Amino acid sequence: TQPSSTLPTPTTAPPAPGSTLPGPSTTVAVPTTTPAAAPPMTWEPVPAQAALGAGDDQHEYMMHTVVSTEGRLVAAGSIYSTEDSNDPLLGATGAIWVSENGIDWELTPTTGLDGDAAIYDLAVGDFGYLAVGEVLDGVLSRPAVWISPDLTSWTAVQSDAFPEWEVIRDVAVGDKGIVAVGGLGYGSGSGSVWHSPDGWTWQRVLATGDSPIFNDVAVTDGGFVIAGWRDGSDSADAGSRRDHDVPILFVSEDGSEWQEIGLPEDGSWFGAHAQSIHAVGDDIIVAGYYRSYDHWYYGMYPVFWASSDRVNWDMRYLPPTNVPELRDESANLRDLVLTDRGPVAVGGWFQYPVEINYNYFPGEAMPAVWAAPGDQDWGEVTPRVFGIETLLDDDELDVGAAIRDPAPQGGDGMFDGAIVFDGKVVAIATQLGKATVWIGEWTD
Repeated sequence: TQPSSTLPTPTTAPPAPGSTLPGPSTTVAVPTTTPAAAPPMTWEPVPAQAALGAGDDQHEYMMHTVVSTEGRLVAAGSIYSTEDSNDPLLGATGAIWVSENGIDWELTPTTGLDGDAAIYDLAVGDFGYLAVGEVLDGVLSRPAVWISPDLTSWTAVQSDAFPEWEVIRDVAVGDKGIVAVGGLGYGSGSGSVWHSPDGWTWQRVLATGDSPIFNDVAVTDGGFVIAGWRDGSDSADAGSRRDHDVPILFVSEDGSEWQEIGLPEDGSWFGAHAQSIHAVGDDIIVAGYYRSYDHWYYGMYPVFWASSDRVNWDMRYLPPTNVPELRDESANLRDLVLTDRGPVAVGGWFQYPVEINYNYFPGEAMPAVWAAPGDQDWGEVTPRVFGIETLLDDDELDVGAAIRDPAPQGGDGMFDGAIVFDGKVVAIATQLGKATVWIGEWTD
């Protein structure tokens, strides 16, 4: 389990007793407009090992999520052949890794996860272990759920609630059942929410059409909370520079009935996304990015929201940052953990491919970590020791690949997930086609 951390105190009183769901956001703290000192953390990679793909040039090992259960770590993702780069799901199998210390990993033999499959998140509950992701059904992807009592033997859950073309990105377990979120990918743009009382029977309780996109789901004392964003082009501000993306939360007491609430924005932004969410009790912290200028692909930088009542928000964001190794860099914050020293967010920096004189140059990406010691100002952990990876070849351009969360059908060099384990932060990624694990710890 992850240690709790005290989040910023709201600046006004919480809702009166008897109110069950929050109204619109009303209070915003002064944003962080100057860079904070680099948080005192060090990060080291675990040694290369066969279980993570070392020595296997015929397959890519994609590690997308990690959880802590029964005193050990369990990670999940997929392994697929490098022979068919046009559709990595062809021949892919879901993969499960286990570690007792975060350093030494074993690839668990499994049955039931083959058949063109990828796992994007895991949950643990009375049902045992539950994995979510996607499977290739003919030429179409479908949402996928598997359940196992022991991490070895997996059974695929069949449901009419899982439509063609969609994937499940994230899942959370609460007192009122299980909630999974996903939908179509970026570029197509739709969000779906599924609810289950037991993991075996599912209902699609929310399908949003063209907007919004759901990225992450968490459990609070008051129910479930989903982080995401919607296209704001139909809003009252349509035509203004803020009509592109609107950061949002969806909240529910029972996992079936949902209400949308907006997150506050700064007037200088060109929109924002809520990417990841973490909750302890009623305290919520959200990480995402805002757009610093009017372009879909460039100029995205970290923003953080924190609240204890889902009405009053402390909002802090980092100014545009020059990453010397990249051009037109943008940030993506994919997971949040709470340590006894403060919250930590993992993700990465990336740049998109560009066209110069009709020649395409591939983009690059690198993992990155941000932290807020003592729940104060956020800063990026330095030095940048994680390395750079080329995202795409010249003939395989896909501008949506770098901002999917996680990236369906493969990793992109950025951190996809993290967990607090034995007082340290364990973060996972896929780098150069191999599953990679990094260990971070506070240094003072």
